[in-house]
Amino acid sequence: MRIFYSILAIAALVAALYFVAASEFFKPLLENRPSAIVTWVGTIVTVLGLVYASVLAAAARDAAVEAKDAAEEAVEEFQSRLSISDISLASSQLDLVFVFSKRKDYQAAMSVLPLTRRLVHRSLIHAQNNGQDLNDIELIKRNFRVIAKQVGAGKQNKTVMKAATIKAFEGTSEFLSSLEGALALSGAKAGDV
Repeated sequence: MRIFYSILAIAALVAALYFVAASEFFKPLLENRPSAIVTWVGTIVTVLGLVYASVLAAAARDAAVEAKDAAEEAVEEFQSRLSISDISLASSQLDLVFVFSKRKDYQAAMSVLPLTRRLVHRSLIHAQNNGQDLNDIELIKRNFRVIAKQVGAGKQNKTVMKAATIKAFEGTSEFLSSLEGALALSGAKAGDV
């Protein structure tokens, strides 16, 4: 449609030139002078060149817009997959901390805990960006503090894991699993569109 308007605008320009300078421009052509014929052909070639350049510019602009849209879509897809990967890794690291804590291997649990903390924190950021309830996010933060406290206390005196800690592990793990599923589902829906 834009091409049609470009051609129409150029045709209107040519018509305007014809009406404005018809007598002076066409007079030599009517007298059959070779220079007038060359001028007329040059004008036609110039107008056709302008039309062709307008068509190429419109096509280039449309291609650039399509490329920009495709790049934005690729970035969104990458970010979604990265979020899912982060949450999946956080969940598996949390499971490791749980297994080590159950075995009373608190030294190993402490070595995994800092990475788990960063991954859970990033997962909570993803959750907040995706509209997760702030109360749920605060609950997971509290759960993780309970877990870290238990691992730290266990390292000092090899205490048995408390029921509250097990509940904190389970709640955090369930939250991460549901968040991972929700992101995967929203990514699948976005990919179907």
